[in-house]
Amino acid sequence: MNEPEPKLVLLAQAGDHEAFDVLLRRYEKPLFRHIHRMLQDEDACYEALQETYLVIVRNIRKLRSRKSFRPWAYGVATRVCLKTRTKRATSRVAFDDELDPPDLRPLPDSLASAHEELEELKDGILLLSPRLRSVILLHFFEGLTLKEVAAALEIRVGTVKSRLGAALSQLRAAREGATS
Repeated sequence: MNEPEPKLVLLAQAGDHEAFDVLLRRYEKPLFRHIHRMLQDEDACYEALQETYLVIVRNIRKLRSRKSFRPWAYGVATRVCLKTRTKRATSRVAFDDELDPPDLRPLPDSLASAHEELEELKDGILLLSPRLRSVILLHFFEGLTLKEVAAALEIRVGTVKSRLGAALSQLRAAREGATS
């Protein structure tokens, strides 16, 4: 089924199981990647993805705008993660698209420097509160607009902007503290 997303959402809302399956398959990898970044624990990620699917299945009829499925699905996943984080202790965010072992070959100096900066940024993101981290991950890593992030998290755009500003300030301060 190669239908545009709004039509798939409409069909899924009407009870079309095939359309619903197509929607979930389209977002399986991106949602899993986002969940993994939030929870930092592969076992918890699979559980959270299943819980996300259950919430989506139960509530697809409540989605008012067929065009807003993507931010809504990320919002559901984020809320599931925030609830899961209160239940489980976790340790590290994986930012790779795949969960493969790292390539240990030496990098040229400029790439090594860029790689170090990226690792410092990832470490800084780990230190952010879940609410600030979710805004950073949704906006910068998943490519949602500020309006889509607001819809996903069910908060105002102004709140997204303030959380984004706070997160970026904390990341800058951590970076400046590390270079001092």
